[in-house]
Amino acid sequence: MSQADEVHLDQLRAEPFVIFPRHVGPGLYDSILSLCSGAGFVPQVTQEVEQMAGIVGLVGAGLGVSLVPESIRLIQAPGVVYRPLRPTTMVELGLARRRNDPSSLLAAFLAVAGLRDSLQ
Repeated sequence: MSQADEVHLDQLRAEPFVIFPRHVGPGLYDSILSLCSGAGFVPQVTQEVEQMAGIVGLVGAGLGVSLVPESIRLIQAPGVVYRPLRPTTMVELGLARRRNDPSSLLAAFLAVAGLRDSLQ
């Protein structure tokens, strides 16, 4: 995508936000609020929805904008356009698994995630 496709966070200052409640994902929730604060505003949260697909649906219905993980781009919905955000941030994720799990699916996932050495 070109830089023209980017949305700068300060452009969203006056927009209504659709977001999930903090208890659903406190790390991402706090990151979103921190990003907005860094851009000089507190988001006007007009809707809270627990599921990302629900957030995408409400955005498509014209009820607001949302900041979502890039992986959510796979959810296509009428009226929804995904754009890269500037400034951007990385959110740290954690992985919990059973020790010594022999699953080949787990091994494949860890390999794709760059965690192959985490199998022990």
